[in-house]
Amino acid sequence: MNPPFGESAKEAKTYLARAYPDSKNDLNDLLAAFVERGLEWLQLGGMLGAITSRTGFFLSSYQQWWEQQVLDVTEPVVFADLAVPVTNQS
Repeated sequence: MNPPFGESAKEAKTYLARAYPDSKNDLNDLLAAFVERGLEWLQLGGMLGAITSRTGFFLSSYQQWWEQQVLDVTEPVVFADLAVPVTNQS
């Protein structure tokens, strides 16, 4: 999946906070709720692939979500950070 990321629409914030309280954080990033929902849909032995922003995996404000909603639910097989470092090309 390629979940949306970034702040949710104002109309969706109340629903998301109620439906996915463990995926709500200071930034209200949608990727956490979408990944949590995807993991809920998995059948035994199933796999979930997600192309997301780096936010949920590198910011300390997501640590509790990462531990409780990802690591406690499943065992990641592959995790790749494809960010390209910016270099000064003077």
